Amino acid sequence: MGNHLQIIEIEGKRVEVLFTPSLFTIVQRNKWDIKVDPENLLSIQSGYIKLLYCAIINAYEVNKFDNPDYSNPDIKLIDVEVWATQNAQRLNELIEIFIQSITNKSITENAQEIKKKKKKSWFRSLLTMKR
Repeated sequence: MGNHLQIIEIEGKRVEVLFTPSLFTIVQRNKWDIKVDPENLLSIQSGYIKLLYCAIINAYEVNKFDNPDYSNPDIKLIDVEVWATQNAQRLNELIEIFIQSITNKSITENAQEIKKKKKKSWFRSLLTMKR
């Protein structure tokens, strides 16, 4: 499993990214609504980019807690969107680390689990229809 704390560079600035469940409190506190269409890969990627932005804020807040003089990296969502477009491979790596950090499973393991659930669900629907 990857390290929950990652470093990326946005606009020449070293930026920490912290993948812990507390990043979801940032979404709630700001009343952000991160919706994705599960059938649309670009929509899913956009959702992950927004979560990456929250992970940057998460790292900042944790550092600020320990060190009140810690400076804000002054990164906006648009900066993260541009970075993601220019660094597709690294974005994919971070998505994998994010998923592992939150679920304790790889993308492959999660996909297999979802596939099994869909298969069981499909089978149950078939049995229900036959009754």
